[in-house]
Amino acid sequence: MQGGKYAVGRVGHDDRMSRTPVRLMNDYGASWPLWRRDGLSDESEWPISTELTKRLKAWAAQFDTHFHYERGWDDPVRCREHLSEGRELHRRLSEELCPSFEVTIDLWETNGC
Repeated sequence: MQGGKYAVGRVGHDDRMSRTPVRLMNDYGASWPLWRRDGLSDESEWPISTELTKRLKAWAAQFDTHFHYERGWDDPVRCREHLSEGRELHRRLSEELCPSFEVTIDLWETNGC
């Protein structure tokens, strides 16, 4: 605000308001990495390709096999590969689920890679 006037912005439709949120995230013991607001989802809920479904399950399995809750990754190279694949999966999900879903990613397990 300057000179007693308010900055006025154009109010328009925000596509994010009508999009369903989905989060790509690993968690211990979860064989499927897609989450709704209310928790873990089932793979059958999502209109995505068979190839992407397989990649998501493989990514979650890699986490479950190679990430220890106290020690972290068993190999720093695997951590970086996991990070890279997570980013690619986020991109692919965003493409396949567009425009009905807003895809976010949480790569908490790659902190320190």
